[in-house]
Amino acid sequence: MIRVQELPSDSTFSIVRFFNDPNAGAFAEFDLVATIEWERHERTAWIHGMKGHANRYLLRELVDYLVSQGVRTIKAKRAAQKILPRGKVMQDGSIEIDIADLVKRQPHDTDWSPLI
Repeated sequence: MIRVQELPSDSTFSIVRFFNDPNAGAFAEFDLVATIEWERHERTAWIHGMKGHANRYLLRELVDYLVSQGVRTIKAKRAAQKILPRGKVMQDGSIEIDIADLVKRQPHDTDWSPLI
């Protein structure tokens, strides 16, 4: 489950808190937190300061939320050794992910060799 804290209307930022427990109470400890910077005219969301323990369930929740907000591209700045799924390194060093690449991905579609 995710909870989004919309900041004042003149802000382009939101805080997103992620919970593995779908029944987490109002004051439960979050498992993951991040700040989203919205570029709504470009249908882009920058993910900043992601901290905590991510898993597929929480990341899928994030993608579903971003899709519901009309986002088509996710951007982030990451250290060189940090890898984001389907991310492309841009000239400025940022990572860009086309959400369509994530949504159409099949469960068996990985960069790993298939198990026989």
